[in-house]
Amino acid sequence: MTRIIGSIGIAGLLCCFACGGGAAQRASVTPGPMPEGATFTGVWFSPQYGEMHMVQTGATVLGEYHKDERHGRLQGTVQGDLMRFAWTEEREMVAGRPQVTNGRGYFQLQIGEDGDHYVIGEWGMDDSEVGGG
Repeated sequence: MTRIIGSIGIAGLLCCFACGGGAAQRASVTPGPMPEGATFTGVWFSPQYGEMHMVQTGATVLGEYHKDERHGRLQGTVQGDLMRFAWTEEREMVAGRPQVTNGRGYFQLQIGEDGDHYVIGEWGMDDSEVGGG
């Protein structure tokens, strides 16, 4: 099943990985109950970054995406409908010279009025969960 990420989802999460960070900030979000039968496992789609494959095992989520010159990974922990994660991305604009960036972020899983699953969230650079997109 292809799942769609909302407008603040992975496109927002990933659109500015090269932006600078700042002082570490933790997102002010509260976990709610996970919608019945929902999980972060699946293939999530972003128009800008293609497909992100995530697998949830218990409270742990691993994810990976590839799009053009970008290759990113994330690892997170789930509490209710909230996943907090660390990410790393390699962007190879010049062959053999990848630029590596990393940070933190969060996703919250929601079921839209259309019945489809969405994740929304934010990301930050280095130790910040916010401030990047």
